[in-house]
Amino acid sequence: MTEEHGTDREAGGRRRSSRRVEARERARLQAAQYVVREEARQRIAAEYLLLQEDLVRGRRAADERLARLREELEAPLTALREQADSLVLDMLETGVGQVEAAGRLGMPLPEVRRIRREHEQRAQQRRAAPTGAEPSGTAPAALPGQSGPGHSAAAEDRLQEEPAH
Repeated sequence: MTEEHGTDREAGGRRRSSRRVEARERARLQAAQYVVREEARQRIAAEYLLLQEDLVRGRRAADERLARLREELEAPLTALREQADSLVLDMLETGVGQVEAAGRLGMPLPEVRRIRREHEQRAQQRRAAPTGAEPSGTAPAALPGQSGPGHSAAAEDRLQEEPAH
């Protein structure tokens, strides 16, 4: 019996030893797989962060280009708005009321009132400003009798002569 037990122990000892070796090998394999997965995760995260930085830079560049383009496009539109406002003032100069002018021009009455109010404010600023000085934020007006950008000669004369209402 002792021989049998001794043989079983030796056989069991070998089994335990080979099982431990196999377990260590499986643990090494799992650890290696974990390291590979972790490296892949880190690579993906790094790529994502770089792309996010590129995206932020791209958005900033696009915003800057859009702002420059908006400025470029606003200048001619401003000139057109000034011309349209001058025509509204021309219509009012013919003696029609604000309501009739709005109806004839197909525009809202508050817009006619805004144009007239802004015209009166500019006229007051010009009267209050020292000779040769322009109110801040406005371009110099054309000389009377000359057409400036966005204003007829009649509108320019009104800007200098018309009293505030």
